[in-house]
Amino acid sequence: MSYGLEIRATSGNIAFTTDDNLMTYYNQGSFTITSGSSTSSSVSVSGLVNDPLFHVYVVENSSSTYGNQAVGVVTKSNGSFTFQRQAGGSAYTTGTMPYVYTVIKTA
Repeated sequence: MSYGLEIRATSGNIAFTTDDNLMTYYNQGSFTITSGSSTSSSVSVSGLVNDPLFHVYVVENSSSTYGNQAVGVVTKSNGSFTFQRQAGGSAYTTGTMPYVYTVIKTA
């Protein structure tokens, strides 16, 4: 038998656990950037804080490229983030692409 502490957010996600004090899962989801635009709409993430301990990981989510690391810039704010896709260091606006994201916090 083991003992410990686990705190869950109202969403049911684990916000803190003594089992793993190195990383805490916050949220995951998806968004789409449409052709002609380089930046996503604001993506709401409950509990996200504009702090270096919070990390947003974005990957492409299409049938031909699922799981490829997306190249772009994540801009965090309290409670949300945006993602601007890049190609060769510049904003990339060609094609509609779905993305998935995961947000974690490190200790």
